[in-house]
Amino acid sequence: MKREDDGIATGDTMRAAVSAVRHQDPARIIIAVPVAASATCEEFVAEVDELVCVSRPEVFFAVSF
Repeated sequence: MKREDDGIATGDTMRAAVSAVRHQDPARIIIAVPVAASATCEEFVAEVDELVCVSRPEVFFAVSF
């Protein structure tokens, strides 16, 4: 299953995607996004095998306007 998104703000959508993928018993779960809230990235580090995020601003309100 491939899930695409512009980035991660609160993490709710990505958390649902990770949960759905986990039920399919994958070998690994990797999240790769261009931008995400720094605190949200820290939460996901423990939930997935790898997290790649190009930009992790400390102050982050939304992915788009």
